[in-house]
Amino acid sequence: MTMQKLAALAIISLIGLALFQRATAQTVSYESPAIGTVTPSPLVTAKYYLTDIPNLATAGSIAANPNLDTTIQTTAAEANLLSNPPKLGAFVWTPAGTAPAGGWPAVVMMGGQGGIYSTDKADKTPGTFDKLSNRSKMWGDYWKSKGFVAIIMDDFTAYGMPMGFPETDSSTRPGWASAANARPYFAYSALAAVKAKFSHINPNQVVLMGWSNGGTTTLSALAASNAPLPAGFTATTSSGFQAGFTLYPACGMENRYAITNNGVGGYDTYVPVHVINAGADTKVDNTVCNPKLLNVVTAKSNRMTMETKAGATHNFDANNSTANAIAANVTAKDDALAYALTFVKAKLGLQ
Repeated sequence: MTMQKLAALAIISLIGLALFQRATAQTVSYESPAIGTVTPSPLVTAKYYLTDIPNLATAGSIAANPNLDTTIQTTAAEANLLSNPPKLGAFVWTPAGTAPAGGWPAVVMMGGQGGIYSTDKADKTPGTFDKLSNRSKMWGDYWKSKGFVAIIMDDFTAYGMPMGFPETDSSTRPGWASAANARPYFAYSALAAVKAKFSHINPNQVVLMGWSNGGTTTLSALAASNAPLPAGFTATTSSGFQAGFTLYPACGMENRYAITNNGVGGYDTYVPVHVINAGADTKVDNTVCNPKLLNVVTAKSNRMTMETKAGATHNFDANNSTANAIAANVTAKDDALAYALTFVKAKLGLQ
C-alpha cells in the first residue's frame, strides 16, 4: 500500500473517530435514559428525556416555607434541596427534517400542581415517555407537528415529588414548589439550556407556556419587575422569553404582585401574554384574572389579552375521559390548541 493511500486512510479514520466521539458525547450529555432513537445525535431525535439541565436556583434564592406541611416533605429534606439545588429534567420533542435557518422556534411548558405524569399509569416510571399524562403528550406532539421544539420541564421529579401535590392549599407546599416565587427559576433554567446546548433551536424564538400552577408560574416568570429572575437574566426580550401563553392560572400569584380588589397592583408583563380562563372553574377565582389582573396590565402596557371559555372546567385540556365528558371542555381544548399556534406564530413573526 502506497504512502498516499495510508495517509488517506489515516485521515478517514480520524474523521470517523471524531464524528463517533461527537455523537457519543452528545448522547451521554443529553440522553439518560434514552427515549426513542439516539443515533447519530439526540439533537435530531423526535422525543427524548434530558437529565442534566443546570438549575439556576442557587442556594438561598428560594426561601423555605415556614408553613410547610411536613407530611408532604420534611423540613430537613426541603432545607437540603434549597441548599443544594438539584439538576432538572425535561422531555423534548423535535420536529422531523432539517431545522430552518437560525433554528426551530421553541415552546417551554410548565405543568400544573399534579406534575406532568399520569396517575393512571401505575406500572410506568416517572422519567419515561410512557408515564407522561395525555395532556403533556398532546401539547408536546402538537407543537412538534407544527414545526416547534417542545420542552416540558420535570422540576418536581428533581425535587423528589414526581407526581406533584394533592389539590390542597398551595401555601403549605415546600418553598421550591411556589409558582410565583420558585418555579420561574426552573423556566429560565430551560431557556438557559436552550441557549447553551441546543444549536437546533432559535434562542430568539422561545415562548413560555403553562397550565394551572404552571400558568401561574408563566405569569410570574414574565413579570416586567419583581420577577424571581436568575442571575444573568433581565425582564427583556433580548434576555428572556418572547411571549407567554397560559391556561386557567391563579392570577393572584400568591400575592407577590399585590393584585388588589380595585384592580391596582405592581404587575406588568415584559412580553405579550394570552390567558385562557375556564368559565366553570372551581379551583381558582377567575375574577382575579378578569377584571383585576387584566385591568392592571391594560393600564400599564396593554400587553395582555384574555378570554374565558364558558362552561369549561379547570384542566379542560387534560384530554382524558373525565375532561372530555364535558362538551365545553372539548371545545375549549380544541380552541386553545388552535389559538396557541395563531398567537405564538404572530408574536414570533412567523405568519
